[in-house]
Amino acid sequence: MELLSPAGNPESFKAALDSGANAVYLGLPWFNARKPAMNFTPETLKDSLIEAHDRGVKVYVTLNTDIKPSEIEDAAKVLALLESLKVDAVIIKDLGLYYLAKTCYPSLELHLSTQFGISNSYAAEQAKKIGASRVIPARELSFDELNRLQSSGLDIPEIEAFVQGSMCFSFSGKCLLSSWVGGKSANRGVCQAPCRLKYDCCGSEFPFFSMKDLNLASKLGDLKQANITSLKIEGRLKSPGWVGSITSIYNSALNGELDESGATNSLLRYSGREMGEGFTTGLNNLTAIHRAKFGSYLGRVLDVYEDGDDHYAVLDIEKKSDETSLRFVTESDEFLTIIHPDHLELNIDDSGKNIIKSNGKIVKDSLVYEVIPARKSLSGIGNMRYDLELEVLDSDIEVSVVTDIGTFKDLDPYKRVVKEKRGVYPDSVYDKLEKKVVNGWRLNKLYCEDILLSKTQVNSIVKIVSYILAVTIQESNPLNKIELSEDVKEFIRPLEPSTDNHKIEEVRVNFNNLSSCKSKNIIIDEVVYNKKLLDKVIDLSNKKSITISIFPISFEKDMVELKDIVSYLERSPNINYEINDIGHYNLLHNYLSIPSSRLVAGQGLACYNHLSLKFLSKEFGINSLSIPMELDSRGITQLVEDNNRSVNLRFTTLSTVPVMYSRVQSENFSEGASFVDNIGTEFYVHKYRDINIFVARDFYSAEGCRDLEGLEFNQVISEQECLNKPENVRRKFNLERRLY
Repeated sequence: MELLSPAGNPESFKAALDSGANAVYLGLPWFNARKPAMNFTPETLKDSLIEAHDRGVKVYVTLNTDIKPSEIEDAAKVLALLESLKVDAVIIKDLGLYYLAKTCYPSLELHLSTQFGISNSYAAEQAKKIGASRVIPARELSFDELNRLQSSGLDIPEIEAFVQGSMCFSFSGKCLLSSWVGGKSANRGVCQAPCRLKYDCCGSEFPFFSMKDLNLASKLGDLKQANITSLKIEGRLKSPGWVGSITSIYNSALNGELDESGATNSLLRYSGREMGEGFTTGLNNLTAIHRAKFGSYLGRVLDVYEDGDDHYAVLDIEKKSDETSLRFVTESDEFLTIIHPDHLELNIDDSGKNIIKSNGKIVKDSLVYEVIPARKSLSGIGNMRYDLELEVLDSDIEVSVVTDIGTFKDLDPYKRVVKEKRGVYPDSVYDKLEKKVVNGWRLNKLYCEDILLSKTQVNSIVKIVSYILAVTIQESNPLNKIELSEDVKEFIRPLEPSTDNHKIEEVRVNFNNLSSCKSKNIIIDEVVYNKKLLDKVIDLSNKKSITISIFPISFEKDMVELKDIVSYLERSPNINYEINDIGHYNLLHNYLSIPSSRLVAGQGLACYNHLSLKFLSKEFGINSLSIPMELDSRGITQLVEDNNRSVNLRFTTLSTVPVMYSRVQSENFSEGASFVDNIGTEFYVHKYRDINIFVARDFYSAEGCRDLEGLEFNQVISEQECLNKPENVRRKFNLERRLY
């Protein structure tokens, strides 16, 4: 099995190589799901490829985010760059980007990201049919389900599976929580991890959604039995030391130098959370609500005493590593102290006892755990740092913006203010820029001499710095040097018109509430195999336009039920199907012979750009396609323009918002349970099969959005539940702010 390690920067890349990785995955500054990582420039990627290939190690580049319409040209340039550098594979999420790579850059090997949500054998087979050589399935699959992928009898690609690292609470690629809260989308690489925060539920405040870290070192045999090709370590935001240590432990375990028990225990030191086996062995006990007992257990506190402000404890442990933090936890988890290496001294007294001196209080009989900090290094979007220099030259002041990609100067110097009563100190510049983020750049330090500025100069400096960050640096973007071929330019241009400008209004309703909907055009959600209700649907299809929406997450057992449902409903030739997964298309079209003319694409296959529209219409024959609910108004406007009435666009104007889908089971996640964060964001639990859907209490509404006035949509969708509750608060999601 391949050992695949993460690299968020060149130092981590080298650590992975030195520690036995067979392959390394990494990201560029563009279109990768770990934008806060330092990532790689074209130059550092080129150097890293040479070193890796000299050692027989493969390099995979992640382009695993959704692509806005305005980003298509740059995305094409990135693909051109990767093809020229001969990377070993590209990991992709966006269907439009996939289509672009497959068509215009055929020498690139393509892998489908876990963000794509492959969770059944029909989806895996369809992935291979469209040319993917490997898929990274949803992390929610059990070992039994991974085995069923392989034993399905279908022709599927290689399987890559995560074995170590952080876990998301929500299904990857379908989480809208960060986007709903603040416009920073997990599907665009800038997740703010609001799921890790504390939420109030029935008066109790806990991080209910904070997942344990994954550790499958004890399950290498099961992974081999499941015919997994590649074992993937999560951690592009982690330090080189962490990457090297984790890679080395797994390498030793795979080579038989370390047994599975030893590997598991060694890994316990490398996480700030409890560890578990994820979804591979079950759906319960997956969250780390209390966060008390994590790390590698060392021993116990035998006694404590104080000397002035200093705290001492007698321990029954041996000397620890200088890089290790110690955690002290009472048996009841009521008291927790974390002492980092810089604030901790461990000595042996004359009697041979281990004495610790600490600046934090320690309780007698506490359990002692060892943790090696990951020491994340962030310098990506919202974390890219620049320094501002104000240098005095004679009587003038020169302004320079200093970044790791170069120094950019204001060509017009400022006259120095001499009289104190007419000027302010440069701190005023710092105060205005400190919390201002421009194109992901944030001020680090201000360097200046003892000078004065006028208030007008302060405002001018703030404006010119913002301009440099927004425009000048962008103009120095290395992608600007890449020239696209005429064939690529032709491929990415807007689509040709081909549809009539008709408009249909549809209403979405739950399967169990069919009688509540009076609309002539109905989309039915959460259908199950219930013959009585299915007969009602068949009867309705003779009077109304009926579309069956297939739930966006479908495991192997769900596909069996789906096959039965569709086979039963095919007594009526008038029913359409909203598919939300490429596996739905494969089953319905290729196995059940449902014509593409009766298939529409839902939010699970929503199109962020016109190339996604082009892919689904040309390759799958589907001509009614959905606009993502989280897309901002600028993106929607350009998507409509680029579509040019080529396919039918489905636009949701009023809806509940599923901010998270999760397979995690807990007594806290009962039907209707409500959770509120510290800024008042509220969502509640709705259950379907074994999936918990966390639905925002406020509704999404596009009503009154001026930026969308005049745009033409073929199908306009509202939800019956929202129509029934006009008193609920309605929010415009990202329609009046930028989607990052």
